[in-house]
This record gives sequence, structure tokens and C-alpha cells, in this order.
Amino acid sequence: MKNFDMYDLAKVLIVVSIIMFVGGIVYLLFM
Repeated sequence: MKNFDMYDLAKVLIVVSIIMFVGGIVYLLFM
């Protein structure tokens, strides 16, 4: 179960980092 938990946590962190990255680019473009 811990392996699945770590995998899910990694997926969530990757998704959040991508959203933050794209959001930062959009923010800079619309500044």
C-alpha cells in the first residue's frame, strides 16, 4: 500500500508543479 501511496503522492506533486509552472507563465504574460 505504501508503494501506491508514494506513487499517488508523486503524481499529485507532478500535477501541482505543472499547474504552478503554467500558471506562472500565464501570470507573466498577462502582467
